Amino acid sequence: NYNLPSLNDLYWYPGGNENLKAENGVEVEGGLNYSKVFNNYILSAGMTAYYSWINDWIQWTPSDYRYWTPENITDVNARGLEASLNFSGNIGKLNYKLLSGYSYTRTTVESPLAKTEGFAGTQLIYIPVQSANTLLYGSFKGYFTSWGLNYIGQRTTTMDAEKNYTNTLPAYTLNNFSIGKAVSFQKFGMELRFKINNVFNTVYQAIQWRPMPGRNYEIFITFKIN
Repeated sequence: NYNLPSLNDLYWYPGGNENLKAENGVEVEGGLNYSKVFNNYILSAGMTAYYSWINDWIQWTPSDYRYWTPENITDVNARGLEASLNFSGNIGKLNYKLLSGYSYTRTTVESPLAKTEGFAGTQLIYIPVQSANTLLYGSFKGYFTSWGLNYIGQRTTTMDAEKNYTNTLPAYTLNNFSIGKAVSFQKFGMELRFKINNVFNTVYQAIQWRPMPGRNYEIFITFKIN
């Protein structure tokens, strides 16, 4: 792989870094997929494993001036496992789907400098080791509903715990619920959907010192021209 810095990486103001080098590395990936069709439902599953060694990894990090700036990190070892399980079918006019996924990711610095300073093998900032998601969806005569669950594992916020008040953010789980109705006419269709984000009002931070919204609501009205 060879990845040039983006225009934002180079020139974003403030924080861009015009001295960035291009990422380069080698990656090996392998996967296995399985699917089976039964009378009224479909089952599919997959698993992928990967291993890569990347030099000059481009990573945005918080600076001492309260804005973020990108820098190159040498000798980054990224490896992990991704798995998925999907199930769908119908009972009469009731259609349903269950979609789920899981990721295990280890992305660490293995450079001589990291070994000297004692943070070799530490997970890169804001990359969770574990994450998972599940979506349950059902529809019946134009009505539909879904429940989604997203899990984000603990994340490191700095490679050196002594440079900040805390160097980890705790894991969190978000639940989202939606319900709606789809109507079709001769020349157009309309869909009305109501969604509740963060159903259980979970307190969490995706980025340190930046609290995320609690329970919140959305209404969607979509028109489709046939």
